[in-house]
Amino acid sequence: MPEYTWDMKGYASKYGFYTSENLSRREAERTLQLEPEPPKESDLNNYIIRAQQQKDLRYLSFFLHHYEKMLNGRIYSFWRSDGNERYDPERFLDYKMTCVVAVIERFSDYDPSTGADFTTYLYPFITDALLSCRMLEESWSVDSLDQYKKIRGIAWKYRTSGENTKKTISEYAAEKNCKQETAAEYLNAAKGIRSRQSFYVSRQDEDSEETGEDVSRDDYWDYAEILWNGIKAEAIQKKPSMLLTIENKCYWENATLSVCAAAE
Repeated sequence: MPEYTWDMKGYASKYGFYTSENLSRREAERTLQLEPEPPKESDLNNYIIRAQQQKDLRYLSFFLHHYEKMLNGRIYSFWRSDGNERYDPERFLDYKMTCVVAVIERFSDYDPSTGADFTTYLYPFITDALLSCRMLEESWSVDSLDQYKKIRGIAWKYRTSGENTKKTISEYAAEKNCKQETAAEYLNAAKGIRSRQSFYVSRQDEDSEETGEDVSRDDYWDYAEILWNGIKAEAIQKKPSMLLTIENKCYWENATLSVCAAAE
């Protein structure tokens, strides 16, 4: 965005990273917080409109500061609906920073004249960002996010059908207007992936619409506490991917400062 400025003089990242120790939950969940508190707006959309009108990305940083609470809730909600609830701060930060990249990438495409808020416009792109993280965690045989969505869709149908293979293939092929052979291939891929992960325990949210409801900090904080106390961190099998983990801790320190555009 060469036409934009991003001068954050006078602001800094509120919660720094302690690179000599493991990333904490507190750090991971408050990555986008700025100090001092950015000027308050009655509507988050005002930050985006100001950023576009004034070509000043400091307002995008202000938006991220206030949007972080909602974004944290989206990540936890996705994990709950997906049935893979393993929590650790590095994993949480992987997901969050992928979502932040989506915010930055879609920012310039947003048209306020459509009447939809930026958070509503952003909703499906955040979902795709979350799905891409999940895809990279659990699969090394899926070629694209679109293909992964289809595999997830038929996996959900398989589960809700009582794991009836013939019924699932028939219904999916009719619903998606594809050959039964194609549906069978997707189901086989789903079974291969889900042989290493349980099937979804709740509803999918790929096609959900933005409700405008926020998830309170207490809600996702309490949920994180349950996960942290009840589920020990386990090794994740990953192929080389865009996901960055603890080995790249210094990167995260720099990336966080870049995203928040925090001054030294």
